[in-house]
This record gives sequence, C-alpha cells and structure tokens, in this order.
Amino acid sequence: MSKNMKMPALNSTRKFELADGTVVPLTLNNALLYQIRSERKSDYDKFNDVLFKGGKDYFQLVDVLYVAYLCGFLSEHGNLDEAMDDIGFMLAMPEDPIVVSEEAQWLISPKKMRDSVAPSKSGQGK
Repeated sequence: MSKNMKMPALNSTRKFELADGTVVPLTLNNALLYQIRSERKSDYDKFNDVLFKGGKDYFQLVDVLYVAYLCGFLSEHGNLDEAMDDIGFMLAMPEDPIVVSEEAQWLISPKKMRDSVAPSKSGQGK
C-alpha cells in the first residue's frame, strides 16, 4: 500500500444479529452505495437524507440499517434478488431501539463511536 493511500476504516463491515439469531453483514462501502443508488433509489434517498439532513425520527435509523444491510447483501451475493424488502428487514430486526440507534451510529459516525468507547485520557478513575 502506498504512503498516500489511507487504510480502510475500522468496522467498515459489521455483523448485525437479527431477532431470530441470524447474523447479516452491514456496510456502507462507497461502491456498493453507488449500486444501491442505481437499483434501489428510494431506499438510497432515505439514507442520504439522514446523512445530510440529520435524523429526526427513529425509523430514519432503521432506513440507515436497511441500506447498510442491502450493501452487505450485495457484497456477499453479487445481487439483491433474494434480499429482504424494507418491511421484512424491519420485522426481522431486534426490537431494542438502543441497539438500532447504536448500530446506525457505528455505521454513519464510526470515528465518533470509537472515540466514545475509548478509555479516557484525562486520568479520571485512577
């Protein structure tokens, strides 16, 4: 890898456990997002609105996870033929809103989430 190339972000692909115990990959890889924009424009637009206008509703976080699921599915299968639709995905998700919120934040703000769980350097707690 050349000196000018950046290392891929940590947690660029995450494993997400659905309510039935099935684990699916979630990612927001640029090339995959570009393909989702072409194949599932309305889903991409919902994700894009959250990213650029900010989320104001719980279901916007669900939209982020759904697009990340589509990207992960596309990465593993090469197409979206057998992917769950948005309602199927919503029904399969865990019902804990904290889990949904944290997972969406890991995907759209990974550095912020890593920083928030990093040990404090202030010396508190020693």
